[in-house]
Amino acid sequence: MQPVPAGCVAMTLDVSLTTGLIETALRPYVRSGAVLHVIVTNISGLLNAAISLMKGNSRIGGCENIHTVDLALLRNVTTVESAFLAGCHGLTALDLSPLRNVTKVGDSFFQGCGSLTYLDLTPLLSVTSVGDRFLMGCASLHTLNLTPLRNVTTVRDCHLYSCTGLTALDLTPLRNVTVVGNRFLYGCTGLTALDLTPLRNVTAVGDRFLLGCTGLTSLDLTPLRNVVMLSDCFLYGCTGLTVLGCTALPNVTALGSYFLTGCTSLPSVDLTPLSNVTTVGECFLNHCASLTTLDLSPLCNITTVGPLFLDGCESMREVAIPPQLKRFENIPTQWR
Repeated sequence: MQPVPAGCVAMTLDVSLTTGLIETALRPYVRSGAVLHVIVTNISGLLNAAISLMKGNSRIGGCENIHTVDLALLRNVTTVESAFLAGCHGLTALDLSPLRNVTKVGDSFFQGCGSLTYLDLTPLLSVTSVGDRFLMGCASLHTLNLTPLRNVTTVRDCHLYSCTGLTALDLTPLRNVTVVGNRFLYGCTGLTALDLTPLRNVTAVGDRFLLGCTGLTSLDLTPLRNVVMLSDCFLYGCTGLTVLGCTALPNVTALGSYFLTGCTSLPSVDLTPLSNVTTVGECFLNHCASLTTLDLSPLCNITTVGPLFLDGCESMREVAIPPQLKRFENIPTQWR
């Protein structure tokens, strides 16, 4: 067992107790502001109930005071249920080695643990499924090795959402992923570069992909060649992007709303890789303040154009537009 850190109150949590008894045991410490060192014991009982209370739901009003957690007796657990230690703002590090038999991680794994500065995921090498909000809001993590997720095929919603401290991330372990959920790396403002090559098997990307990643200066979209739609808010608000590379996106037939909206530093956008697109959502390239010229000729197969097309592109001086696009009322009058 780990020693109890100085200044902490030792708390042994026996999960064979009923939910009510566990809550009663923890509440005085949580309310008093004591810093807890929680030792989980007796996994034959209500493990999920215990973890639910440790995570800080409304019944105990948060678990900011949990400082360390000893997971040693969880070595036979194969599934980590939802909200595992979510909201434990006092945790700065945690040894996950007892979880080496885990194959499934539920939603909100460590969500909101904003003080975590380091987390070694290596013990999770057997994991094949990870739920929504994985490490969401772990803003103090500066590095993260995703190798243990090499068997995961679907990245669920809000994966690493608002992990603002991350400055780099190697996606190589995600090479088996075929589906990326909504809000992937949303608001990861510290990322300055990202290689999407490992995502070459991805066929579906959810809404708000890389939204608000303001630190990215260049990005190559070519690895997304198997994706059929670039969903709403794709790269929305990536204000630092000056280079957007792509050789071909032959399978993309639809662009969602707010495509590249707010990419204020992009001096140019080559639409050639999007020649098979038939549908363009609202707010296409809105507020791309650095664009001065644009060639829309590659979008010759469009049958639907949403409102506010090129709205807010204040520096735009010239738009090359094919005749078949001029018939759409959502194309601004000055470009028709």
